[in-house]
Amino acid sequence: MFTDQIPDKPRFSNISVPVAKPELANPTPLTPMPDDHTEGWGLSFSINHFPESTGRAAGSASWEGLANLFWFADRKNNIGGIIASQILPYGVVHTRSGKKSRSGVAYLESERDAQFNALIDVLHSVKSDIFDPFTIIRTYYESAGIQIGVDILIPRRLKSHSPPVIVRIHGGFLITGSSLFPAWFSKWVLDFAEEQDAVIISPNYRLLPEVKGRDIIHDMGNFWNWLHSGGPSSRHFAAIGQQKLQLDLIRTLVVGESAGFVRPKAIIALYPMVDMKEAHFTESYTKSIVGVPNYPNEDVNKFLSATVVKPAITEADPPLRLDSAMAVVHNGRYLELLGEDPDLFILDGIRRVALTSSNYEKSLFPPLFLLHGEGDTAVPIDGTRKLVDCLQRFDPSTQIHLAVRPGDHGFDFKATIDEHWLREGLNFITVPPALSEISLKLAVGPALRLRV
Repeated sequence: MFTDQIPDKPRFSNISVPVAKPELANPTPLTPMPDDHTEGWGLSFSINHFPESTGRAAGSASWEGLANLFWFADRKNNIGGIIASQILPYGVVHTRSGKKSRSGVAYLESERDAQFNALIDVLHSVKSDIFDPFTIIRTYYESAGIQIGVDILIPRRLKSHSPPVIVRIHGGFLITGSSLFPAWFSKWVLDFAEEQDAVIISPNYRLLPEVKGRDIIHDMGNFWNWLHSGGPSSRHFAAIGQQKLQLDLIRTLVVGESAGFVRPKAIIALYPMVDMKEAHFTESYTKSIVGVPNYPNEDVNKFLSATVVKPAITEADPPLRLDSAMAVVHNGRYLELLGEDPDLFILDGIRRVALTSSNYEKSLFPPLFLLHGEGDTAVPIDGTRKLVDCLQRFDPSTQIHLAVRPGDHGFDFKATIDEHWLREGLNFITVPPALSEISLKLAVGPALRLRV
């Protein structure tokens, strides 16, 4: 807390300070305050105003250690509020011995909306032309009596008639997203597929909250059954002049989150959701997600009310449902949507299998390449670290390559396969051991290679 640190004369500034996410920042020039106001820089997303004899105010709290909120106190009306911010604030303005500033709350709501819209602008800046090097075929697998779309991406320069397969499973909190949403389809994955002369298969699945997590597992199990019982047929390949194409399913790499009962030969997990029981997903507190401040709990109630009687959907590209997904996490209600089926929690599953299968000879996982951003505000890195610790303890034969990199969720947005940290992880899953002998999950950071 700081108290009475305001100089006698008002001051102003229009110089932006360094911010955590400069691409999403919204600098606002400051102007001199009236004589009956005081002003200052705070470390706060909320303002506590205590009137003093001097008419000045005290403020407290923090936002990742950055002095980023400009606050004021009105001496006449005994209220406080935020009037400008170099990083958009979250929460609401609080006052004591006074009244809540309605204009302050409205300001915060408008700034949150502005931050969300800025995020959407960034996502939509990634165009579908990233898929131009591929021919795309849409087909379907059946689950729960409905047809669910699967996209097959075949490199236009494909050389082999028996290419390996990369199964890519999209993210989005299981609430939003789709198989071909460009911004969430890491460019380096596409480049890696071309380099390895591999075909990408990207399935959709039913989304929360119309179904539960166990239903998504059911979908992925049906997808794997479909893939290994024929999957894309010869007529699909013949339609694009690839009559001789036969997918080599023995060499299958999974990018995303593994699901179902099939043991892949390789898994790349990009900032995976591992521990959905942690406070980030189960408790309500102030938490910015990729720069977007908290949505109120009422928004979650409205979202659930609007979807409770609707049929399941399998594709929803942001902005659709992304704000609702954030609201669910902001308010700690993720398990309410996901459910608590034991099969949904990988850490518990590892412990359970290890304790009941003391003579289990094979590792539970093939080699894992884990990729995570140190500052991930959407899916905290703690879950990935817990996975590594859990495997070291209960499944020490698993080989792990962990890369933790600076940055937030989607930090690898501009990464290329030529960058050392990424190439090291990709080599871990290709040579040696060979692609046909490995499974991997991705995390992000200084590379840590564990042979455990």
